[in-house]
Amino acid sequence: MKIVISFLIGIFLTDWWIKNYDGEVFDLWVEAYSIGKDDGYAAGRSDTTLEDFTFEQLEAKCMFLYSDHRRKGEK
Repeated sequence: MKIVISFLIGIFLTDWWIKNYDGEVFDLWVEAYSIGKDDGYAAGRSDTTLEDFTFEQLEAKCMFLYSDHRRKGEK
């Protein structure tokens, strides 16, 4: 019975929160989507060179590729 009551309270609180803050939440998701889209485009564009990445990014990529190579059993 406690689970059912908790579930119903959660539904009502969620409904209240969505009704009161719907526009703000939508604006937040639109902003997050546009930032992610811009970052994805910048990281995936075809004219990137090794100079576009920091040393830490290059090192992380090399370690990832090296561990993947070792995991497959290739020498």
